[in-house]
Amino acid sequence: MNNSDDCLPDMKSINKHVGARILLHRKWLKMSQVTLGKQLGVSFQQIQKYEKGHNKVSAGRLFYLSRIFNVPIEFFYENIETSGGNSIDQLIQNNMLQIPTKKTTQDFIGGYIRLSPQQKETIHDLVKYINHNNRPSPQPFKPLTANHLVRQ
Repeated sequence: MNNSDDCLPDMKSINKHVGARILLHRKWLKMSQVTLGKQLGVSFQQIQKYEKGHNKVSAGRLFYLSRIFNVPIEFFYENIETSGGNSIDQLIQNNMLQIPTKKTTQDFIGGYIRLSPQQKETIHDLVKYINHNNRPSPQPFKPLTANHLVRQ
């Protein structure tokens, strides 16, 4: 590996990340492993192995997963490169990569997946702003309108 590759996650971490994305979206769809396995042509045990990152998902199966989930293939690789040199393994171990269980969180993620890249960037900027300014607002909260989500 050359120096420019040192910051890239290893294959095991990539498999875990893709598996976590499969689990995330399957749960959001309220789909069982059995149902997904049948649609994908594999056993539910194989789905478990994919979700845990124990087995690699082939390019063909990933293509079919994107069709079943109605997401672009890129969905499975979103945010794979982590900031600060943290590997996906470290994020999982530190509980920073979790599968949401609250309905509101699942709804948010489901809506976020369907946003355009520009809208995702706007949401990302908003979350960064809120986290950076994590203190009570001196002014009353003003709800965002649809116009706030469109970059000019």
